[in-house]
Formats: sequence, structure tokens, C-alpha cells
Amino acid sequence: MRDIAELVDVPDPSWPVLSNSFAASLVSCAVLPSDPERCRKTLHQLQVTARSPLGAIALNTGGILVHEGWVKVYGGSGGGPAGLPGMAEVNCFPESVEDGWQPAAGLIIAHDVLGGEFVLNGMAPGEYGRPGAPGGVIYFSPATLTWHDLEMGHSGWLRWLLEGGAASHYSDLMWPTWRTDLAGLGLRDGISVYPFLWSAEAQREIAATIRKPVPLELILSMHGDFCVQFGLPKPGWLGTRSADDGAVVPSRADQGHPASARLATFHDERRKVTVGIFRQESRGACRSHIDLPATVAGDMVVVGGGGVSWNPGDPAAPNGTLLTTSGPNADLDAWLVSSKDHHYHEPHMTVAYATGLAIEGMTREELRDAIYVGTAQAYGNRPEATAAVPEGFVLIGGGARVDVVAGDGNLLTASFPSGDRSWTARAKDHLHESNATLTVFALGLRENLPVGHVEVAIASQDSPVVPHPVATAVLSESYAVVGGGADVHWHGAGSLLWRLEPSASAGRLGFTAGAKDHERPDPSSLTAYVLGIRITDLTSKPLAGWRGRLRGVDRRIRRSQSGSSA
Repeated sequence: MRDIAELVDVPDPSWPVLSNSFAASLVSCAVLPSDPERCRKTLHQLQVTARSPLGAIALNTGGILVHEGWVKVYGGSGGGPAGLPGMAEVNCFPESVEDGWQPAAGLIIAHDVLGGEFVLNGMAPGEYGRPGAPGGVIYFSPATLTWHDLEMGHSGWLRWLLEGGAASHYSDLMWPTWRTDLAGLGLRDGISVYPFLWSAEAQREIAATIRKPVPLELILSMHGDFCVQFGLPKPGWLGTRSADDGAVVPSRADQGHPASARLATFHDERRKVTVGIFRQESRGACRSHIDLPATVAGDMVVVGGGGVSWNPGDPAAPNGTLLTTSGPNADLDAWLVSSKDHHYHEPHMTVAYATGLAIEGMTREELRDAIYVGTAQAYGNRPEATAAVPEGFVLIGGGARVDVVAGDGNLLTASFPSGDRSWTARAKDHLHESNATLTVFALGLRENLPVGHVEVAIASQDSPVVPHPVATAVLSESYAVVGGGADVHWHGAGSLLWRLEPSASAGRLGFTAGAKDHERPDPSSLTAYVLGIRITDLTSKPLAGWRGRLRGVDRRIRRSQSGSSA
């Protein structure tokens, strides 16, 4: 590893030429002030010299805002919690300079305000599903959700920016008031566009879209989520925000996690159904955890799960951190959980739980083929949607995710079975108006399988009206619990979910839900739900009254909805 002096003390450093180019460019370029010590540390980890444009930018800048801030080029040091991140932060450099460490897939060198990303390829881009040659610049487009080879190196890319390449590159995505909108934009923020940039509506007329400033981190998170939902190649790590004040990099599924711990195994009365409960804890405390995955065993399919956000200083108490996602991934091998603080800075831990299902006499592939995932979406500041499974399937679980579109975002208030084949979820903004997209998942299993008939039971339990309502629903031991959910009945400022947890007691598995008011008092109640299945012979009939019990659930749900704010 070369010493820092070898990288800095070089003949013909690039910075004098580069700084003159920035000043002479017809494109606006604002060079942000730097922290010399942090810049040297970044350069030392990069192991490039100050003769290269990349090394010069790392050594001499806190970043560069190009084209009036449309493109944010990262420098060697960041500007703190409210300033532009530095290369080290965005690329998750080690805390101390580490010999031989490099970001394997490539170095993130810039983002645009729409969440597009410029990356300098690593040595083996093909191994990471990325186009282009080693050392070439590629671009992740939010309009196509794919990587594009720009067919230029870092020096050529800088010339392209300074000669106005961005103006032509983004011409179809710039709306009439973009300059005004960018003028007041925070250095860690981007512009969220709805309908989304990949939609036909946005590409037909960008000026007709709704555009709001939101943290760039949330936009990048949504890009990865959309790729998964649409079956596109995963884009990989797209960057993150500061790990300030003791926080760590927000958890993300694509950063990789160890295998989840198996907590317990349960069966139905005939031992045809096997259910495993798996747990994954976040690596540390931070202000938001995004898509923390609890993975199930390789012979199982994920059919349920939940999450809990908690304060390391008081694990037994709810805190100001709340759930935004509890739902399956596209491959049905993990349950994803997201959480965030809201208005108040509160680093926290999150635990994700997954319920894995195996059925005797069926391979994982056969079981996966017998599962249907229905989805539904809603948009707004208090979105609500219901997803369903078709005739011939029984509901065995469900979940929901919130994708922030503008402002502080929405928080989950309900995710529960609303009928024998439907799952309903709700979310809301809290005290500050904010829009979001809510996606609801309903998981169904074929009612008649080659190995038998599937029977489902749903039980519920109401909590009292209190500031922090908690309830646990349990089922008969003859059923194997596969999922659960909750519906919060709030009336004032709102009560928000922080706990959705499979819970075992006296050898029986149930489901516990918890909610809390936040900032403003709002004592509320909630209903916790638990779902279980068992396999009977194909000649057997469902238990008498089973559908009647579900109709009773329907009636109670309708009553609770009429008493909840919407």
C-alpha cells in the first residue's frame, strides 16, 4: 500500500488545471469546501495519486455541484449531517484505512437529483451484473431501472459534464421550474417524482408529475425495491446517507447479512405442516433500517413474518421508531422489515422475523408454485389498499410496504386479514403532510394440494384503549401458525405500529402486535390477528363453521374500519 505522501507529493497535480476548467465552464460548477485531513484519508484508501482527476477531486474538494446542483459529484470529505456526503460515506469506506480494500462492484462518484447514479466500474463489472469495461463510467437510470455504459472513463466523464453533457442527457426529464426547485434543495435531498420516472405517464409529460424534495436515500431505496418487484436485475448498492452520531450504515438486503437464526419449529396436529421461525437483528443502531431481511431455511418458502424496532437503552419499551415495511421479498425466501424514526433523531435497532413453511411430500419448488402473491397499491397521505387471492386459494398471510414519495413519509397503522381471501393495509403521515405509495401483499396457498386439503383458521385479540396498545392472538395447537397482522383503531393524531412479532408461549405459537402514539397523545386500541393452517385428507371437508368464523372476522373488520380515522 502506497504511503499518503506518495499520492499527494506528485509532479503536475491535476487540481490547478481542473479548478481552472470549473471556473471557465459555461455550466455552473460550485466547488464545496473540504476538510483536508478527511480528504487525505479518502485519497489514501483510494490509492490513486493527485495527478489523476479522481485523486485531485478527492484531495481538494468536499464535492462539486454541477449544472446548478442537478449532478452532485462526491469529493474527499463530506459536509456533516446536513451537507453533501463524501466519497467515503457514500461508498462505505472502512473506518480506518485498510490495505487492499476497494469497493468491489465500483466506486460511486456522483448522483443526480432524481436518484440516477454514476459509478466508476471495478475490476470485474460483469460479476456484479454491470455493463462496460473495468474503470469505465456507467449510469443507473431511474427512468429505466437499469445500468447503462457511458463508454467513457473518469476524465472523459468530467469533460462531458463541463461541456454541457448533462443538459442533453436530462433534456426529457427537466421540467419548467427545475432551477427554482433545486435552488432550495438540501445537499442530501433529491426530487421525488410521481408517477414514477419509469412510468409511461412521467415519460409522456414530466411537467404534469408531482415533484417533492425528499432524502436522496429514500429515492435510492425505492429504485432497488422496484427492480425486485419487476423482476429486474438487482442494481446493487446505490449509496446511503450519513452514519452520524453513532449510527451505522442503514441496513439493506443487498449489503448481505448472515443467515438468520432459527428460533423454533412447529407442526400441525398431523405433522404434515412444518413451520420454522427465523430471526435477524440489525447490525447496529441507526435512524432507519431499510429492507432488513430475515431469511428462511433453503427447503422452506416464506409465508409470514414481522418486525420490531426498539431502543438499545430500553429494549422492553416502545420508542419513537416505527415500522414502514413488513412483507415478503420477490423470491419468497426472506421477510423484509423497514423502520424509521420520525421528526426526532433516534438511532435504534430493528429485528426482522420470518415464518418459513414446508409441507410433507412437497419440494420447495412444488410448494412455491402452489403459492399465489396478490398485490394492490394506493397513493396519498393516508393510503389504504386491499390485495386478494383468487378462487381455489386460501389466504395464509400478507404484508405491506411504504415507499416515500414526498416529505417525511408514511408509517404503517394496519396490515391484517380482512376476509377469507383478502389482506388490507393502511398507512398515514404524522403531523406533517406527506404522500407515499403503499403496496399490499396477499399470500394464498392452493386449497387442494397433492398431499391433502388445506384448512385455515384465523383468530384475533383486542387490546384495551391505552397510549401503547399491545395484544397477542393465539390459535388451537392443531394448527401451525403461518402469519399474523394488526389493525390499529386510532381517532386523534394517530397510533402507529412498532411491533409485529411471532410469539411463542407454553409451546403455542401466536402473534403479538404493538402500536404507540408519537409526539401527541392518542390512546388507542388494536386488534392482533394470527393465521394457521393444517392439512387434512382430500376427502375431508372443512370444519363446520370455519367460513362462518371468517365472516365474523369480516363483520368485525368493517365495524373497526368505521371507527378508525382514514
